[in-house]
Amino acid sequence: MPGSNHYSNWNDYVRIGHGDYDHGMQVKLIYLNARSLKGTNKFDEVLLMVNAVSPDIVAITETWFSPGEERLLHGIPEYLAHAVSREGKRGGGVILYKSEEYSSKMLSICNKFHSILSVLVKNGNSNLNIVLAYNPNKRNTEWFLQDLESCLPMKNCPQQIVLGDFNIDLLNSDGTFQEYLDLMAAYGLANLNFTCPTRPESGTLIDHVFVTESLFDGTSLSSIMTDISDHNLLILSVPLPRPVNRQHSEIDVVSVFVNYNLVNAYFSNNPLNFAETDVENVCNLLLQ
Repeated sequence: MPGSNHYSNWNDYVRIGHGDYDHGMQVKLIYLNARSLKGTNKFDEVLLMVNAVSPDIVAITETWFSPGEERLLHGIPEYLAHAVSREGKRGGGVILYKSEEYSSKMLSICNKFHSILSVLVKNGNSNLNIVLAYNPNKRNTEWFLQDLESCLPMKNCPQQIVLGDFNIDLLNSDGTFQEYLDLMAAYGLANLNFTCPTRPESGTLIDHVFVTESLFDGTSLSSIMTDISDHNLLILSVPLPRPVNRQHSEIDVVSVFVNYNLVNAYFSNNPLNFAETDVENVCNLLLQ
């Protein structure tokens, strides 16, 4: 059986990142539904998580990024990103960051109502296919399952992880529950967690991690509450080799806090006419 699922805290968070297991034979992946990374300092929190855990792969749903924004404003040093972002509509979006020491290839994407990304990650002769998905509405689950299947590789893919926010509560089966599990079973995929809610406030288990049989017994999964989102962070240790002598540098995280009282006072006393001095003054206030 895979490692136990549990709720944890920051001390366990760090311990998982620097534990006693063989780092050379464990690929580390962290997953989170961020409920938007555009909030104040949310992306800084992601960088802190990367510092603490030193993952090989970072998978995030509900980024709310606009197309191209993830590369301009939300890069992670020493990682390369594959992303699907909504066009012309707020919300949604998924992104997968992988250590630059791995090679990767985008296999397929779906950017309709749902956001689905399929990426092949390679380390030497070891291949891992990752499908990252976000289903924004459980009322459209049948449509989502059709799109999901279109992004899955051929059946019996030996090493595969399918994860994301599926908006299907595994603690409260409905009409599409069995259809969903049958689809995953048809592709040789088994769920790692049938017991612990991943969104504690609602008591629902809607963030799922499915793996192929070859990975099931050796994969551990931890579920950790964070301040970033009301969804739990999931940390996986997968029995696959990491790049030899992989190094991870500490990322500098600089948070900027806005003094809105000063900004409000400035606009109250100074009509804005978009003169260069106005822009300079406002920028200086924002950084105080």
